[in-house]
Amino acid sequence: MPLAAVLPRSSPHPPHLEETVQPLELFLYREVRAPTAREENTLDGDTVKIGPWFANARTKHRSGQLDTGHERLAAALFDGDWTDEDPAPACA
Repeated sequence: MPLAAVLPRSSPHPPHLEETVQPLELFLYREVRAPTAREENTLDGDTVKIGPWFANARTKHRSGQLDTGHERLAAALFDGDWTDEDPAPACA
């Protein structure tokens, strides 16, 4: 299954963290930075709105709405606090 298949373009709701960890990880390794709030990425020919998803996950984390398991998955991809304005990827 293509990676972008787990991130439907037409869905008004952002996908769950488990579904975006691999595309986010690929983005971090390729770009060596966190996605900006309006960042789009192309995976397997499909446009993925990784930035809005990441911004939403950080907002949920800051307000205590992101569960611990999801928080740990995201935190593993970054050095330091992944909710900072400019978090450093662990691959940097």
